Amino acid sequence: MRTVEPDSVLGLVPPQARRVGLVGAAVTDHPRIKDVVRALVEDGRGIGISSLRADRLDDEFAALLRQGGYRTLTTAADGASERLRKLIRRGTKNRHLEAAARLVRDHGFRELKLYMMLGLPSETEEDIDELAAFALHLRSYAAVSLSIAPFVSKRNTPLSGEPYAGIKTVERRISRLKKALRGRVTIRPTS
Repeated sequence: MRTVEPDSVLGLVPPQARRVGLVGAAVTDHPRIKDVVRALVEDGRGIGISSLRADRLDDEFAALLRQGGYRTLTTAADGASERLRKLIRRGTKNRHLEAAARLVRDHGFRELKLYMMLGLPSETEEDIDELAAFALHLRSYAAVSLSIAPFVSKRNTPLSGEPYAGIKTVERRISRLKKALRGRVTIRPTS
């Protein structure tokens, strides 16, 4: 990963910009991301970040995001269970997502929005049930919404070439999830 010094990043921001978007594949992996966000917020600017990793969020970062205009804390859960996240080599654990839900509550965000995929290879009904139970647990801290997309393999990833589960399978799993959550967690499936 290439990192850019905070002063260089801040030097690229036009003086008249009231809101600044920080875009990249792994923005929160930057070792001094909080310094950049703090400088922008202290200058009275709103901020947006293209991706927030749950394991990089902490109390200070959440406070800066809130001060920068964030109303919803959004991160990726990726798979329905820890087993599936391990399969796709994502480091996000349930404890990271639970900590994010506590940050939502503690800093007055409107909700915790989690991006995730259904239809991963080897996914079972038990994985969907685990997701439902965990989403309800997170709901005890804050409002939760799940933005769900079907898994489609991408080249040069751990599951490159794996087959698509199919529309019927993904729709059946979304229905199972909706039934288990009964409106207590918002579900937003993609087309």
